[in-house]
Amino acid sequence: MNAYLCSVALLGGFLLILTNGAPSTTTGTPTPMLKSCVDYTTCDECVGNVSCIFCYTDNKCMDYPKKHIIPRAEDCDLSQSRWGTCVVNYKALLIAMGTIAGALLLSCSCCVLYCCYCRGPSGRQRRKWAKDDAKEERKKSERQMKQDQRKAERQAKNDEIRRKYGLLQNESDDEDERPMTQVTEEL
Repeated sequence: MNAYLCSVALLGGFLLILTNGAPSTTTGTPTPMLKSCVDYTTCDECVGNVSCIFCYTDNKCMDYPKKHIIPRAEDCDLSQSRWGTCVVNYKALLIAMGTIAGALLLSCSCCVLYCCYCRGPSGRQRRKWAKDDAKEERKKSERQMKQDQRKAERQAKNDEIRRKYGLLQNESDDEDERPMTQVTEEL
């Protein structure tokens, strides 16, 4: 649980630094030195500096506890401390950031699982193979039909030629059973 809170606090600090605490890169006038946290008197002034935390129990601004990541109870209660904004207390900020991080992690995990296992290459590949197999089977049956048709046409032509020259003795005989009579030409 402590590691979870630490990671959430680091994530929240990183986001606040990115949005509010990024140093300006303007040229011209040098940036003024930041005041010490104890010099700030109001919450708005205090939380404007990301290295400070404001405690409502004693209405004082103090340095953010860098060694502990999360303020200890002896420094200030989490429900009474403010960091980054005066509107939301530190405890609610930790819970909100943890919830958002958990929801993002869960949704990313679901997307990865869906893409890799449900729609992954195995399912897609099987559908493609089935489609290719059906296409090949259809082509094979078409070729077989054409071959049978050509065979029947050849048989009909051969029978007609045999009938013309009197080589066909019995029309009901099959091709394999028909005796072939040899016609010898007399010279």
